[in-house]
Amino acid sequence: MDKRVLIVEDDPVSAKILESVLQENGYNVETAENGVEAVKKFDGSPFLIVITDLEMPEMGGEELITRLNSYDNPPIIFVQTVHDELSRVIEVMKLGVYDYLVKPVNTQDIRIKMNRAFEAAEMIRLKRIVEKEKIIRLENQLEWVRWKEMAGSDSEIRRKDKALFHSLQTSFNQGQGFGALVTLLELVSSSAKKHGDHFNVDAGLMELIRENMKMASNALGVFREIDWLLSNDLPLEDTTCGDMYRILQDAVDAAKRYTEKKNLGILISERKDIFNDLKVRISEKHFYRAVFEVIMNACKFSESNSDIIIMLHQRDDSVEISFLNKPLSSEDGDIGIPMGYEYILFEPFFRMTKNVFEDFNTLDFGLGLTIVEKILMRHKGKVAISNIQDYTDVTRGPVVKVNCVMTIPRVK
Repeated sequence: MDKRVLIVEDDPVSAKILESVLQENGYNVETAENGVEAVKKFDGSPFLIVITDLEMPEMGGEELITRLNSYDNPPIIFVQTVHDELSRVIEVMKLGVYDYLVKPVNTQDIRIKMNRAFEAAEMIRLKRIVEKEKIIRLENQLEWVRWKEMAGSDSEIRRKDKALFHSLQTSFNQGQGFGALVTLLELVSSSAKKHGDHFNVDAGLMELIRENMKMASNALGVFREIDWLLSNDLPLEDTTCGDMYRILQDAVDAAKRYTEKKNLGILISERKDIFNDLKVRISEKHFYRAVFEVIMNACKFSESNSDIIIMLHQRDDSVEISFLNKPLSSEDGDIGIPMGYEYILFEPFFRMTKNVFEDFNTLDFGLGLTIVEKILMRHKGKVAISNIQDYTDVTRGPVVKVNCVMTIPRVK
């Protein structure tokens, strides 16, 4: 993350003290003596965080705050003040100030507030990126709508899906889908040695058979789950978006033992009071299932020591949840989702990689996203995955990130 901070302070002693504290905590700091100099530096290379004094020559703090907030991508702004100016700071906060710092500086206070500010800055900038990418992806979404219209009614789509998965489940039950298991049984048959009324089987082969039997059993369980989703109406209940945050947090907590394997962080956007009045109709059990599957998918395919960002957006007629992660490179050196693969990802058994993620206790059959799509479909929603270009770090070029968006209609 770009950890550059601009300090705007005409008192060189105060500026130096604050600069030293920030540098000790790993921030790259630049200083300006007044608002005019600050604007020039910001125009040359924007900062995520700006800390400004109020009383300065040429351009004071209030004018600088107004100027910076007029930019398309304004920074997060802190105001420096002393205790007897707090009443004035309250008025200044209305101009769009994120927080304030009281002189003399408190090291612990600054550390906590800076960490929160950079997390907020990343959330804000990623949200802007997502909004821009939506314009690019609009044509694909319209194609999806046209496909749905061509495919027929919702019940017709469900009928076709049910026929497909019934066929697949029957095939697997009959043993046609697990060539590896058949091959192992053939090896046992050819290598087993008879000893009285029993056969001696190689221990390694037997262990492989057990593993494949477990995988086959689990896969059949997934088929039964999908078949149930296609055959039954989910018990949907009105739920506030505030409660959705609780479900998201539960899924994040459950995924922690897996995120630790790759030192991944998961950040959830700020919970807004307005979400307590917005409602969606969901099955909490199945919504949790879909969210957890998306988080696990992001964990498996994320670069180590990176963050997974979860953001909730309010729309006119729906609620969207975005899951962003920094993807690993594929075996072919590709990063993210290749163009044209955005919809194929949800097909059963389609996998982007040949890797088997043993540490994540998942089957890697390419059924996880299929389940997510079916769950969202039963909520009259949808899910889409695409690449976005992350420009948040001005010190380097754009970074490819994968954005998975779950959309659920709002209750009107």
